[in-house]
Amino acid sequence: MRTSSLNSATVAVMHAQLAAFRDKFGRDRQPDDPVLFDPDSDVPTKIPPSMIRRQLEEACKRAGLDDQAVDRVLRELGVTF
Repeated sequence: MRTSSLNSATVAVMHAQLAAFRDKFGRDRQPDDPVLFDPDSDVPTKIPPSMIRRQLEEACKRAGLDDQAVDRVLRELGVTF
């Protein structure tokens, strides 16, 4: 089994995400449930890539980054859609 250490900011984000899951679906997340879920769905559903991209675009715009920032961020993270 692989383990890794998480910094306190990451732990706080994960706790907030798990609380959001509980608030949305009225139960704790199960191993097969997505951590990042579609907030518009009535059942636990993995967040669609288009929603992730749109949220990244909005965050980059708020941060004053150029239009290519999202592609650079995704490439740096190794994320492909």
